[in-house]
Amino acid sequence: MTDTLSTTDLTLHPAFELIEHRHIDALSMDVLISQHVKTGAMHYHLALRVTKMPFWLAFELSQWIKR
Repeated sequence: MTDTLSTTDLTLHPAFELIEHRHIDALSMDVLISQHVKTGAMHYHLALRVTKMPFWLAFELSQWIKR
């Protein structure tokens, strides 16, 4: 049984438009991808229903770091 977010569970700030909603079964996590209407900035929201599950997230930043 998977416990996913339904579209009725989602409330986005009016400045954002939902682009995509994905569920990752292996992590029991929902990923909401939205975009700011005026600026076009992308926002990735990671939603976990399990409150006792520690989570580590890392982004590759080498493309922005000058050597």
